[in-house]
Amino acid sequence: MVRHRLLLSALAVSAALSGCTGSSPTPASNADAPPSQSDRALRTDCEDSVEPASFASREDLWEFEKKLDSYGLRATGNPAHQAYVSWLQSKLEAIPGLELQTSDYPIRRWTETAASLEIGDSMAFTLPLPISGVVPYSLATPAAGVGAPLVYLPAGTDITAENAAGKIVLRDVDITGQANAALAAVAWWIYDPDLSFARQLTGSMNNAQGVTGKDMEAAQTANAAGLIFLHDFPRQQVLDLYRPYDGVHWMIPALQVGSDEAAQLRDLAANGGYARLKISALDEPATTRMLVATLPGTADDALVIESHTDGTSALWDNGPLAMLAMARYFGQFDASCRARTLKFVFTTAHLYQELMPPWRSGSANLYAQQMDRDYAAGKATAAIVIEHLGARKYAAIPRSDGGPGQELSLTDQHELNTYFVTESPGLLSSLLLQVQKHQLGESLALRGTGLPGAHLPLSNNFGGEGNPYVQHLLPTLAFITAPLTLFTPGYSLEGIDPELLHAQTLMFADLIQSLSQLPRELIAGAATAERLQRDLLCATGLDIAIDVLCEGTPSAPETAP
Repeated sequence: MVRHRLLLSALAVSAALSGCTGSSPTPASNADAPPSQSDRALRTDCEDSVEPASFASREDLWEFEKKLDSYGLRATGNPAHQAYVSWLQSKLEAIPGLELQTSDYPIRRWTETAASLEIGDSMAFTLPLPISGVVPYSLATPAAGVGAPLVYLPAGTDITAENAAGKIVLRDVDITGQANAALAAVAWWIYDPDLSFARQLTGSMNNAQGVTGKDMEAAQTANAAGLIFLHDFPRQQVLDLYRPYDGVHWMIPALQVGSDEAAQLRDLAANGGYARLKISALDEPATTRMLVATLPGTADDALVIESHTDGTSALWDNGPLAMLAMARYFGQFDASCRARTLKFVFTTAHLYQELMPPWRSGSANLYAQQMDRDYAAGKATAAIVIEHLGARKYAAIPRSDGGPGQELSLTDQHELNTYFVTESPGLLSSLLLQVQKHQLGESLALRGTGLPGAHLPLSNNFGGEGNPYVQHLLPTLAFITAPLTLFTPGYSLEGIDPELLHAQTLMFADLIQSLSQLPRELIAGAATAERLQRDLLCATGLDIAIDVLCEGTPSAPETAP
């Protein structure tokens, strides 16, 4: 019955929106130059839908991508991240009428300076073994390193004091993901005009190489001497993989190795071998910034468009580039052309999740708390979260050189367009209309990453930056893709399709334009009843019977990027 009601609402909203017509466009400005509208009067020829000639071109967005790629790893608060945020700020400040706020947060920044691994039959004789990287925020060792016997504990074997104390633990890195059939089971709708997704129902969406904080915590609790993660891909394909990215300063040293080195280590552990690992790192105070850019509209119940600025590459995360292009587009018009206020929120600390414990999700969670209060006061309408645009697909295939493990191969496909959406007729129908209009095939609108459970809302995990907004019972639409290379610096422009990047960005601009014209109640959907339920449960203490996020309650940990 719920799906039938949503489809009927979708038809009604689609019919209402399909009658909108646009105005004469003005060519978009060059990507890295000040927007041309700063030198002339703002446009009053309002567009009901986004005219492509008024918007950033494919070439403009690609120049943005090349700029982002030039920064390299943007670990939270490192110099590259700070420079990128400053660049974004300078571009936003050039947009007429835009109001910019910044928020600074203190962190303890960790930066690796050197690392090595030695192995041998005894601690008296060791040989160097190449590593693929260091686990972020792992413990620095004494100058002489930490030496201990090796023990291999495969996935499924708990790391305990009995099997790990005083030893260097070897742990396999699994590839986690979700079966496509399971995704279809939690879909509000699927747009698959050429049936390409239908032909892959027996496959899966791989979304992580599972270097996990859970293993780090277990090894730390077990008083292991160290931890080495064993990848199933060659070392050059997993260099400096940045995970876990909680920002937890671990009390155990941990390295990562590629599949060839992993095979050597397993054999050595089976024969009673030893290893010595060395890590040098700086641990120093730093600050990291969040930007909130506001374009006032005729109504102040704002649409929030959000993404994070820290990441490993030009893919993770290029959401801010799309936001900059959209802010420039909407900023070329007089405020009377914007039916709603638009807030572009450039969050920080996605790679330092525990920015303010016990809250996770970096500054996104802090902003979601504020937006929760704004929503209750009628000052906010919905959150649109954008991550990993234009992602091409990498496949894990048998190694061409016959070596151990697999290798990553770039395909001619793109990653699934996955949209996580709360139960909202306005969001779901408007999204479907725009996905069809912009011909973004293989698109799934999903309830969440899993089946509904005993919590409020029933689907409370959106697989990434959208999590804090849905957990705060805000109408939310979160876009995310999950390539296997996401956490690894070095995979960059070659993994991004410029045409797809442009189409997705233009679609989101069109979506925001259409949502600006919808009644707040239609966008709210189930959030209205859910927020009433939450208030009742939290006020009476009945929240102990169901997992619900009350004031001051830390949100559930995320299970995906």
